Amino acid sequence: MRHLDSGLGVALVDAPRGPLTALRLEIRYGSADEQPGQEGLAHVLEHLVVRCAMAGGRVDDGPMVTARTGRESTHYSLLVRSPDADRAARMLLRALAPLADSPAALDAERAGIRRERAERLAQPAWVLQEKLFAALWAGTSHAHPTLGDPAVVDRCTVAVARELHRRWYRPDNAVLVVAPGPVPDAARAVPPAVPPRPAGRPDHGRPRRGAVWASLAGPTPVHGVAFAVPAPEVPDWLGLACRAVRAASGLVVHRLDLARDTCLWFMLRGRDRRAAAADLRRALDACAHRLAAPDGDAWLAAEAVIPALRAAGTASALADPARAARPDAGRPTAAAVAALVGSWRAAAGVPR
Repeated sequence: MRHLDSGLGVALVDAPRGPLTALRLEIRYGSADEQPGQEGLAHVLEHLVVRCAMAGGRVDDGPMVTARTGRESTHYSLLVRSPDADRAARMLLRALAPLADSPAALDAERAGIRRERAERLAQPAWVLQEKLFAALWAGTSHAHPTLGDPAVVDRCTVAVARELHRRWYRPDNAVLVVAPGPVPDAARAVPPAVPPRPAGRPDHGRPRRGAVWASLAGPTPVHGVAFAVPAPEVPDWLGLACRAVRAASGLVVHRLDLARDTCLWFMLRGRDRRAAAADLRRALDACAHRLAAPDGDAWLAAEAVIPALRAAGTASALADPARAARPDAGRPTAAAVAALVGSWRAAAGVPR
């Protein structure tokens, strides 16, 4: 990654030129950066930036921007025809200009956030995921959902939104990923960040040790278990192990990569947690046994390595900073993957 005179980071993905170019603007500001009383304002800013700075987020008569607020960053992504890449970059980089919002725009986006919240609360998987995060990150700024506190969102004013935008949406706090390059002219035209640079990010805290469980009641109860692994202990080919578990058992391994930790969690249906733990053990054992078979390496290549390579070759995947930093296209042995999957059983606290 290089830094331009403005302080903007630009990461160019080395890939053959094709008909499509993916661009992704990452702002290093997410829900975990919110101070008490600001829960949900990073997400409010995401909405306002698309509406006001990007004029709704459409490139001419082409594609719409995809925006997402995460725990540690906010992303704005576009997949466009390669000749339109500079126009797309120009639109994304408007996010770094002073925010020209209004009370009417803020009211409209608050209404949209209320609808989004209602949709999420109707999804058991999202509700259970947030319960797991609240337990795993208890007492830290990662614990609350990115949607935040409805009361805080309702109290947000134009002045508050502009001040947060001024603090965080700066060229020296942003990275533009282009897959494939070159550097768009629009990126070179970004003016320097206005000094002084804000103080460093708050300490996000660390997750609790060991596994946490959470459940949702209902006709068919749903149970989840989550744990965190320090980033230095996470292999580049973690995604292959996740694919292998799903191929062998149908169980989805959910994953969230953060700066210092990677969170993994599983969701299972069952009458109680004991039954869910037994199902988890069977799923992980099924994967380990399949990998231990004489054709384990061939099976891993067919079911995980080749699909991962195929997915990683798309322009939109190449522009994902997480994939660029830690590609899933490595070639571990079946024995190495089996050992990692076995460690998940222990990390989840599931007995043999």
